[in-house]
Amino acid sequence: MVSSRRTIWVRAVVLFALTTAAFAVERSNFKTCAQSDFCRRNEIQLNTKGETRYTVQADSFALGDGKATAELVDSADDSTLVIDITAVADGVARLRILEESPVRPRYEVPDVITEYSPLALKIVEQDSAHVVVTSDDIHTVELQFDPFVANFYRDGKLLTTTNSMNQLAFEQLQTKPEHMDEPAKNEAGAYEDEAAGVAYEAYQRIMKSFESEQFKNFPDSKPYGDQSVAMDIAFPGSDHVYGIPEHADTLALKDTEGNGDPYRLFNLDVFEFELYNPMALYGAVPYMISHAIDATVGVLWLNAAETWVSIKNDQDASGAVKRTRWVSESGIIELYVMMGASPAEVSKKYISLTGPTAMPPKWSLGYHQCRWNYNNMEDVSAVCGRCWCGIHLGGVSKCAFAYMYMYICMHVLNHHLYTDATFLFFSNNTQLQYPTTHTLTSEHKERPFVLSRAFFAGTQRYGAIWTGDNMATWEHLRVSPQMLLSINLAGIAFSGVDIGGFFGNPDTELFVRWYQAAVFYPFFRAHAHIDTNRREPWLVDTEAEQRIRTAARQRYQLLEYWYTLFFQSHTAGEPPIRPIWYHYPNDSSTFAMDDGYLVGRDIFVNPIYEQGATSKQLYLPGPELWYPLWHVSKSEEGANQISLAVTMDTVPAYQRGGSIIPMQMRPRRNSVTMKNDPYTLRVALDAKGMAEGQLFVDDGSSTAHETGSYALRQFSFSNGQLKSSAAQPEGSHVAADSTFTAPNRVERVVVLGLKTRPTKVSVSEGASLRELAFKFDAATEALTIRDPATGIVKDWELTIA
Repeated sequence: MVSSRRTIWVRAVVLFALTTAAFAVERSNFKTCAQSDFCRRNEIQLNTKGETRYTVQADSFALGDGKATAELVDSADDSTLVIDITAVADGVARLRILEESPVRPRYEVPDVITEYSPLALKIVEQDSAHVVVTSDDIHTVELQFDPFVANFYRDGKLLTTTNSMNQLAFEQLQTKPEHMDEPAKNEAGAYEDEAAGVAYEAYQRIMKSFESEQFKNFPDSKPYGDQSVAMDIAFPGSDHVYGIPEHADTLALKDTEGNGDPYRLFNLDVFEFELYNPMALYGAVPYMISHAIDATVGVLWLNAAETWVSIKNDQDASGAVKRTRWVSESGIIELYVMMGASPAEVSKKYISLTGPTAMPPKWSLGYHQCRWNYNNMEDVSAVCGRCWCGIHLGGVSKCAFAYMYMYICMHVLNHHLYTDATFLFFSNNTQLQYPTTHTLTSEHKERPFVLSRAFFAGTQRYGAIWTGDNMATWEHLRVSPQMLLSINLAGIAFSGVDIGGFFGNPDTELFVRWYQAAVFYPFFRAHAHIDTNRREPWLVDTEAEQRIRTAARQRYQLLEYWYTLFFQSHTAGEPPIRPIWYHYPNDSSTFAMDDGYLVGRDIFVNPIYEQGATSKQLYLPGPELWYPLWHVSKSEEGANQISLAVTMDTVPAYQRGGSIIPMQMRPRRNSVTMKNDPYTLRVALDAKGMAEGQLFVDDGSSTAHETGSYALRQFSFSNGQLKSSAAQPEGSHVAADSTFTAPNRVERVVVLGLKTRPTKVSVSEGASLRELAFKFDAATEALTIRDPATGIVKDWELTIA
């Protein structure tokens, strides 16, 4: 059996070597800025300040109906736009620019922004040059009149400014004029009737805006003329901006000035995509975050049309400034600015604006085995577990086992949906046909699981996404956390990549390393192309299989931690995975880091990305202590660079001192059979001997948690005492029902960082008081307490004396 496995794997490596050269994106199929008419028209260098074009009519400014409004005059043709400013919530402002009287309604993006009641605005200061408004005396918006500039402040500090480089552009809709003949010219080539010549040249300019654009064989008509919108947005004091997924690039976005195209936002199927360039991919979220030591701000450019974003590092009189310019093919300018005291506060405000993460069924946080294509029911059954059937079912007319998934082919539905082909789809008749039905009379009342490859702002309200058709290379393994962190910062928590790479055949080392890294991705799924060799994890050699099995078990040991993170994302808006600076916002050395990252607040991971690695340098964030996650050992100090010896079993992962992580340690076949398993509480003490953590418990599948049928437990350790008590969620989520019960017990408590051996350990639950057996290891400063047998959702106190 081992020999046959190795033969399969050798064939896979040979096939990969033969086909890698053919794997490359066909760039000619995708537009550059130069090939996009509206981008080419609007291309402006970010260090070039435009001439004053737009001014605010000072006497037009007014407050009313929950917003401030004014007229914006275009000096090029004396046309008028309307600007309005709204306080959506404390620290969230909306700036809109629209046509005053469009010839037809311009497209405005629906269904993304959650309902809100605008806050009342008041004038703080006003004169002939500007006006300042606020809703809470902390966050203010300054509207400068000539030229038009909008500045956004928090506590008097300027966080972002719009049109400071006079690069606003707004092409208004037009009606196609009647045909005009060219007037006569004299021998010198001048128009005999000068006025008629001026009118004709104006006519030609207008007609040019109606000319169809052509890309390859695809025409793009413009029945209402050019209608692009653009504006520059600057972030004073900032050297780094993040977001605008999806791009296969570093977390900190790069300067685009002089480095090729701007970043493009456009939903595209780009298989075999290249790395570290601004090409558009499957998702397009026009949300950007700027972070500096004393300022974090997010901006949502709510426009669903094709968009290009230029970025440049610059300097002004006050120091560093990050300049950006946004150009969209059509629509209006609708900008939301989220101002906060920290990255977490800005993240929460963005989620309050675009909607919370859908609470996933617990099983969906476990392992998914996927392939294009499993051929028939026998093939699928042999693979076992939750599987994806791919596009074609090979003549199979019924799927008869639990949790079968299919592409949405109009009527081919189950209660969990895989929406890969989110476009018009035609095929032969290998899919199920009408009047086929599936559980027509049942009402499962379970949380849906929806997986999509395309996404936009607000997609987190519906389900999971993945990054698309990656490749089986070390470089694609390395870019995976960079892409996922960007997507998580843009609010889409449930995200992952194809473990092992979709195209190509990874060698054994890469395959193992990818599984080890993917334990710490929110969505944990292996996937492969139809032309790759079979790569189910049991087909590798015995040592590699055991390492992959260990990785999968580690994922399931942390399943309750992941589930609690998703509840916190659902209620409080924080992403499950976070860049280091999210929780250490004053450590500027981390602002460009994206190899190591945080899973929640309490786990730091920095996977192995290099082939043949024997050592690794990594930076532990400070000032916390950090304990190795997968074995018991003394802590390392934070704000510190450490060097690790690396073997194929090394997975650099650490638990933060000051945290308590709930785990379920018993190996099971799947998450469903873990439902009643006991818990281990891993208590990692900080330098003051304290720690805390949370655990969310419900039935794992229904929507009953929305009406309070759940428990949220708070664990806290101080002065030698570990307590379990009820907690309530952040945000507006309904409070937990105190009568909720669960059969699980605590079977083990591990306390890390305990300096002295205790003399006694006891636990009290209700009227019961019991002494407990324990083991203390002075070398590792670890105390293991055996079977407290307390209820996981009950109140109790454990005392170490």
